[in-house]
Amino acid sequence: MEETEKELTSKASINVQSLSNLERAIYLDYGAEGVMIFRMASKDMTIEEIAKELGIDENKVEEIIEKMKGRYLYVEEKEEKRQVEEVKEKEKVYVDVPKKAPLDNISSVALVSELALKFGPTAKKIYEMIDGKLDVIEIAASNLMGLVYVDNLMWFLAEKRAATFVRLDENDIKRKYGSIGFKIFNQYGREGLFLYLLLDKTADPIAALKYSELEPGIGVEAMDYILKVIDAPITFNKKDALTILKR
Repeated sequence: MEETEKELTSKASINVQSLSNLERAIYLDYGAEGVMIFRMASKDMTIEEIAKELGIDENKVEEIIEKMKGRYLYVEEKEEKRQVEEVKEKEKVYVDVPKKAPLDNISSVALVSELALKFGPTAKKIYEMIDGKLDVIEIAASNLMGLVYVDNLMWFLAEKRAATFVRLDENDIKRKYGSIGFKIFNQYGREGLFLYLLLDKTADPIAALKYSELEPGIGVEAMDYILKVIDAPITFNKKDALTILKR
C-alpha cells in the first residue's frame, strides 16, 4: 500500500527558512521530496537507498534525478549500481517574480491578517504589490526593506500556496535592467542589483547600504563597484563608509 502524503511529508520534513538558495529553487520545482533526494544524492546514496529511505518508488526517485541532471545534479550511471557520483552545488541567487494564486475572499482576508501578525504592517502592502511583473528586488527596494525580510515573506506565501514564482534568466535580467544592471548582476548577483535600485531610490550610497542590510564589507565593495560602473559624480570613501556602517 502506498504511503499517504502526510506520512511522506514526515519523512521529508523540510524547514524552508533554513534552505540554501539552491535548495529553495529545488523546493519550488520538486517540493520537499526533491530537496531530500538532492541531499541524499550528495551523500553518495544510491537510487535504491534513497527510495527506501523516503518510502517512495524507485522510478519516482529516478525520474526526479533525471530532471535535476545538468541543472542541479551531475550523475554518472554505473554497472549494477546507479549512484550519484558528484553533486555540484553552485550557489546561484535567483531573481524571482511572484504572482498571486487565486484565493476566495475569506481565505484572502485570513492570509492578510496572518501576514500582518507574522511580518508587520509592511507585509500587507507588499502582498498588494504582487502583480506578476515586479520582481522581489523591485518590491524590496520600493519598500526599503531588506531582501531577507522579503524572501521570508515570499516563502511564507509559497508555503500557503498563495503565490507562485517565475524565475528570471540572464536574458530576462539583461532586458529588464539593461547592460549596466546586467554587468552589476554578473559581478555581485542579486544583492548588487538590489543596491543599484536602492541607490536610485535614495540617491545616497550610505542610506542605500543601510537599507540593504548587507554585510558591511561586501556592501561597501559592491557600492564602490556600482558607482564606478554608472560613473556617478558622488564621492565615496570605502573606509569612511565602513566606519559609519559599523557604528
